[in-house]
Amino acid sequence: MDAIANALRGQAVDLGAETRGPLSALRGCPQSVAFHAEGDVATHTEWVYDLACERAEAYLRDGGDPVQASTLRLAALLHDAGKPATTTRVADGVYASRGHDLAGAALFGEIAHTHPVVADLPLGARAGTQALIRDHMWAYAADRLSRGAALRMTHDTDPRLLAALWDCDARGRVCDDVRDVEDRVGYARLVLDDVGAEQPDRFGVLALADPARASSPRAWREVFRAVANGEITDVGAAAAALAAAERHSMGGSLTYTIGLPGLGKSTWAREVWQPATDGVVLSAEGSRRRDRRAATSQVLSLIPTLLARGADICVDATHLVRTTRDVLVAYAGRYGAAVHAAYFHGRLALALDRQRTRPSADAVPDGRVAAMTRALRWPTPDEYQTLTVVEPGGAMWDYAPVTRWLTSDEAARLAPVTAATWTGRVAEARRR
Repeated sequence: MDAIANALRGQAVDLGAETRGPLSALRGCPQSVAFHAEGDVATHTEWVYDLACERAEAYLRDGGDPVQASTLRLAALLHDAGKPATTTRVADGVYASRGHDLAGAALFGEIAHTHPVVADLPLGARAGTQALIRDHMWAYAADRLSRGAALRMTHDTDPRLLAALWDCDARGRVCDDVRDVEDRVGYARLVLDDVGAEQPDRFGVLALADPARASSPRAWREVFRAVANGEITDVGAAAAALAAAERHSMGGSLTYTIGLPGLGKSTWAREVWQPATDGVVLSAEGSRRRDRRAATSQVLSLIPTLLARGADICVDATHLVRTTRDVLVAYAGRYGAAVHAAYFHGRLALALDRQRTRPSADAVPDGRVAAMTRALRWPTPDEYQTLTVVEPGGAMWDYAPVTRWLTSDEAARLAPVTAATWTGRVAEARRR
């Protein structure tokens, strides 16, 4: 049985019948009796999944999107998939699984690049499922939840689905502190409401400062980043920051690539982006594997000078995690540059096959590429003005609130991106 495929179809799952993959490891994985007297992680997971199926049906009856409903079921099935790797015995009948939420989200990153059914999901479903898994423990630490984390989450998933997963996780167990767990879930919902993150695609006080979105996309992104980072907390400050951002620009733009090695980032930068923009491509590609750290440092050192001149640049690298992208976005903000991202869509198998066409000294080892699938953290609008998806065949489309829930073919028809689109984007940055 393939429980993952069943979850996407809304069918019953039997984890006792799973013989391979991460779900088989849930059987026999122990839990603290005080919090999970129902049994092992597999038993808890089946209970949570059954409840999530009910909540998904209710979500659909309320007008919810079927693709998004499937993310709740899939996240419920995989929400504790990180426990086998993180569970340690503390005392008799007492176990800790610290970090299992992050481990589970990383594991789903690998599944999203390898499982045939999940790999074909709309990208929004993949990002949304990972966010639900990653954030399912927020209910137990809502008092430490930052406004920025909550706002960013709304651009990955519907917060109502996250609240539903919290509720299913709380109810899908036998525990000594059932009332406390219910209270925590209720409090976490209040926190989301208090920080303005109770609905999808929220921008906090920025939306109140500019409800008609009259500001330029560049200024909007810069101020949203400040809001998400906790630097701006009231409407007046957001309005003032928007006005200042509109005046502050050297006229350049920064585009960065995101994706596994071997999915065509360098070729695209040279053959599509550069001819369309007449910009500068910065890349460590071509340096031997052992020299890439130094080459990457050299690339970063060139960015400030180029942006100060108002240049259009494309930084060609994997940029799978937020910390590496933060460096680029900070540079762009310093010089008032427009920021665009290009995500390269493709399965792990394709990335590995293309590595085998490279000289051995330059190819990234298979294990390293596979590990990268676990590292990807989907970007949110504080990190870009536009996010373009580049398909393996070369088609490009704009990732946006509507298209992210469509198949790649549907999205490419609805919101195509061409070389001319890129020409217009950098020209717009210069005009502003």
